[in-house]
Amino acid sequence: MGFVKRKGTKATKFLPTDFQSIQEGFLAKVNKVVNEENVPDSLFINWDQTGCHMVPGGEWTMEEKGTAQVSITGLDDKRQITVLLAVTKSGCLLPPQVIYAGKTERCLPKGVCSPDG
Repeated sequence: MGFVKRKGTKATKFLPTDFQSIQEGFLAKVNKVVNEENVPDSLFINWDQTGCHMVPGGEWTMEEKGTAQVSITGLDDKRQITVLLAVTKSGCLLPPQVIYAGKTERCLPKGVCSPDG
């Protein structure tokens, strides 16, 4: 049939040209605060959040041999949950925090009012 396994095409990611100096400056600031304030390594926490797809999909499909652009249905699906990952300076990985969005009573705790905004 003329089909071969192909990976979907997408934009490439890149680091800034001055990444090394940015990294060194950040680490110098962190070490200065930790040393001046006498913060224990176990209380210095670095965290980040990422979106996790609720419906996982792959980047591979079957496409005709020689095709320049390979589109995959479902790669633009935006349904996600937010996962917060954290690690202490001492190297302890903290349990992940999973954040679900919702607007119904089943999603929100009872008796708690959130601020408008």
